[in-house]
Amino acid sequence: MDSDAPIVKPIKGKHTPELGPVAVMAAPKPDLKPLAAALGLSQTKPGSLFTGNLYAGDMRKGGISLAGPFLGAPHAAMLMEVLASRGVKKLIFQGWCGSVTEHVSIGDIVIPTGGIVDEGTSRHYGVAMGGVSHPSEDILTPMRDVLRREAVPFHEGRVWTTDGAFRETREKVIHFQKRNALAVEMEMACLFSVATFLGIDVGGILVVSDELFSLKWNPGFRSDVFKQGRRRAVGVVGKLCRVLADG
Repeated sequence: MDSDAPIVKPIKGKHTPELGPVAVMAAPKPDLKPLAAALGLSQTKPGSLFTGNLYAGDMRKGGISLAGPFLGAPHAAMLMEVLASRGVKKLIFQGWCGSVTEHVSIGDIVIPTGGIVDEGTSRHYGVAMGGVSHPSEDILTPMRDVLRREAVPFHEGRVWTTDGAFRETREKVIHFQKRNALAVEMEMACLFSVATFLGIDVGGILVVSDELFSLKWNPGFRSDVFKQGRRRAVGVVGKLCRVLADG
């Protein structure tokens, strides 16, 4: 018997739908309805999944599904485990982040090429605190292609993933600036760790909602540039999912 095998696994009920190979996980609640529209799921009645919703895609139309909202690494890992158990093989994460470098501003789009682990869930999937987990090139490459084809500017690089929303201290910001992090958020490194462990493909697209690089907080949640960035990200995700479903 494998001593590392989990005792608790995702449960499939009699009426649990199988999902298609492509899905989106949306952390912020305000992006859920726009994403549903972009993915052709506006008329789909969502089911419940933990504390959020699951829009199960029509298998006759490529089966692209959408799950969210959620917050933090443990919640993200649980969702990914469930989606993978139901047939998802390629997953796109959409979220918000705070810039920790002066070259990245509110409303900008960040494509993470690595997640620096400052959260507690990744270690359960083989990545230690302070380590770096990575997305799949099978997601990154078409994501870059879609961004360039749509003429959407973006930054790419490492992000810092934390459990402490109110523990982004001066010392920590400076530390992760020295590790070349572009931004801070709460799920990305964990999702990369879990996806690698499960053997599925994952990539993420983040919109900068606020800035911390000056060591003073500059929130931009209500700004027009942030709203525009979110709309751009939603459009990119919709087009990317169709590329992945057709591939």
